[in-house]
Amino acid sequence: MGRFAKALFSVTTILIVTGPLSPNSCGAKRTGEFRDLEGVDARRREARIFAMEDVILAATNAFRQKQGLPALAEDTTLREFARSRSADMAARTYFSHTTPEGKLVYQLMEQERIRYRTVRENIAQNQGYSMQEVATVAMTGWIESPGHRENMGATDVTHLGVGVARGSDGTYYLTQVFTHP
Repeated sequence: MGRFAKALFSVTTILIVTGPLSPNSCGAKRTGEFRDLEGVDARRREARIFAMEDVILAATNAFRQKQGLPALAEDTTLREFARSRSADMAARTYFSHTTPEGKLVYQLMEQERIRYRTVRENIAQNQGYSMQEVATVAMTGWIESPGHRENMGATDVTHLGVGVARGSDGTYYLTQVFTHP
């Protein structure tokens, strides 16, 4: 009997030039509120989610290295922002670059006062995979999709934030936010 699993992917590329660049911060905070995932305690669940984010960052940079491109720097502000994007989709059970209120990634970043010259976003949603498989499934889908692959290999970005969240139904939401500050 086959195991049910699905994966969805979406891509957005936005090129925006804003005013003077300055240090920024994101309003997203780590809440520590995690539901019971596969019977492990909250700290271990949180560590596993963070490990998935690290795997995606490393895999993205390995992909870029194979293309002869420089690695993207991890950006903690972008990581918190990407986490908030994934958490919002998980909490409100939607999968889109556009929030239910009609806001796109660049509008949300401006709302949080995150400055950038270029922003690109990849999102993925998957269900029916183990925690160990989630990052691999997302990366495989992104690499096989021309638009996602283009974002991961873009030469106009220098920083990356990755966020993962799990919905109450077990669906994982994954977000990559690429920028050039």
